[in-house]
Amino acid sequence: MKNKDNWILNLFMFVGCFLTLVAVALAATGGVL
Repeated sequence: MKNKDNWILNLFMFVGCFLTLVAVALAATGGVL
């Protein structure tokens, strides 16, 4: 269970970072356009 919880937490962190990068990319693109 401990490993499973860790895996879920890591996945959540990864998704959060990915969404943040996407948001920054969209903001940069919007600023350029």
